[in-house]
Amino acid sequence: MKMLGFWEYFFTSFSNPQKTLKKIKKAQNPRSYVEAVKEIFGGEK
Repeated sequence: MKMLGFWEYFFTSFSNPQKTLKKIKKAQNPRSYVEAVKEIFGGEK
């Protein structure tokens, strides 16, 4: 969860900021974190 501080700073730049931060906070292990990040960046245009 070392990256959470960075996500809290940058999450407002996404189209749905609350959903973005929620996905990151729900990640409990590195694998789910990577999946959440891929989903977040995959949905942005």
